[in-house]
Amino acid sequence: ERGAGGEIQLTDAIAQTMSHVPSYGYRFQGTRYDCGSRKGFVLANAACAIERDDVDEDILGSLKELLKQYEK
Repeated sequence: ERGAGGEIQLTDAIAQTMSHVPSYGYRFQGTRYDCGSRKGFVLANAACAIERDDVDEDILGSLKELLKQYEK
């Protein structure tokens, strides 16, 4: 069912199925991004790209150039 703001909420789905579907949690150390927001989605994608060995320098250079365009 749709929850807050008409969105389908993962937490609502978990709560509804806990009585008949096993649920597990995982504690981790790291950065959490809210990919339900535009900002979180963009930051998560940038962080993942930067962590990859095959694209990190290219992405970092592109992000630096982009930031220069918007500096005031």
